[in-house]
Amino acid sequence: MTSDEDTRTATARLRQAIGSGQYKFVRGDRDFPKHVRCRDETGKIWYGRCINRESGGYKGWPIEEAERRGIFD
Repeated sequence: MTSDEDTRTATARLRQAIGSGQYKFVRGDRDFPKHVRCRDETGKIWYGRCINRESGGYKGWPIEEAERRGIFD
């Protein structure tokens, strides 16, 4: 289960990634980043998936490098 702190951290990381253009369009994405990733200063990779396009809401969590390759490569 994700803690409130994990949720706040993931949200902050994803906002940072979107603001700096650190996202990649993947299957099904056309004009809106449904899948977002960023790497923080410690090297941890954060992944987010859009859950509400109208409000810009994302659900996010940390992932491992192998998962990143599976999603974004």
